[in-house]
Formats: sequence, C-alpha cells, structure tokens
Amino acid sequence: MSDCGRRPRYCAAVPLCAACGVRGVACAAWRVACAAPGVRGMLGLHEYLNSRERLHASMGVGRLWCRGGAVSAGGMAAASAARSPIEYEDASPEVRAVYEDIMATRKTDWVNNYWKVLAHHPPTLRRMWANAKEVMGPGALDPLTKELIYMAVSVTNACGYCIASHGAAARKKGMTAEQHAELVAIIGLANETNAHAAALDLQIDEKFR
Repeated sequence: MSDCGRRPRYCAAVPLCAACGVRGVACAAWRVACAAPGVRGMLGLHEYLNSRERLHASMGVGRLWCRGGAVSAGGMAAASAARSPIEYEDASPEVRAVYEDIMATRKTDWVNNYWKVLAHHPPTLRRMWANAKEVMGPGALDPLTKELIYMAVSVTNACGYCIASHGAAARKKGMTAEQHAELVAIIGLANETNAHAAALDLQIDEKFR
C-alpha cells in the first residue's frame, strides 16, 4: 500500500497513488511517501541517490500491489528481463565504437550499465546514444537545468537508476543542496496539483492559451 492508504492504480513497476497522483514505489521498504494532504511529504532525492543498496534489497521483501492484487517483489524479480552488462573487452567492434564515443563525449574512462546492457542490441544502443548526445548536449537550456529536468521526470516515473545516474551528473555540474531541496519540493507540488487538475477536469483558462 502507498503511504496515503490507497492502492496504486498500476502495478508496482509503475506505481501511481490514486489519491495524490505521485508516482512512487509501493514497497514500504523504499519509504517513498505520498504527497497527499495530511501525509508526510515525499522523501528527498538523496534517499535515492545515496542508498541504492537499500533500494535493491527492498525488491526482495514485502508485497507489492497491482491490479490483480498483491504480488511478491521476489516474484517480480524472477520474471525480470534483466541482462548482464557487456564490458568493453567483450564487446564487438560496433559496440566498442559507441562506448568510445560515450567516453570521449563525457570526458571519462568508463561507461555506465545502461549503455552496457543496451549493447545486447547494437541498433538500440546506437540510436539511444545518438538521441541522448543530441538532447543532453549544448542547447538553449544550460547543462545543469537539463539534468534537473531529467531527475524530476525520473522521480515521477520511479526510475531509481536514472535518479542515481542523473543525480550524480547534476552534482558534477554544480547542483547545490539548496537547489536539490527546491527540486524535491517542486516535484511533490507538481505531482499533487497535476492530480487535482486531472481529477477535477479543470477547464484551461483563456489567458493560458
């Protein structure tokens, strides 16, 4: 159950609280709070960024709610499509070329697991890296703003991996504790007001058009 006491409308893979609309993990071990009135606010992103071990462990405990009722988190893990990362030394020349471009673009000497797992299907690896390189590259938005937007979307979609990876990128680009705190507040506010507007089927003001 989510912290507001309501069953999420979707399975725990993409949980969404029916009361407030905040996407969060239904498993209590993750301790992601609902932002509904009278309920403690959503936990800070640092809980995601600095506790991956706890998050991973939580997948093996408790029961998660879905449309068909409660299912075990362990059962979800057993049905996972997870694949092992392909390391540089084991990669094909085609994949190595992408890895090398990732490292050169990011000025680093390693490639994170997202890309190493996508490497099982090189066309997807090439396509996603080309997309990420263009979208997250220089543009009208500054690099830190892009990372903060990415983090906000990742929190709403309950993607712990993306929260961790883009949280690290945001810190590297200068995100301060104050900026992080404001970001968390905006995420919680936006999810709650979005849910209100959707539930009330609000008409859009003419001045907003």
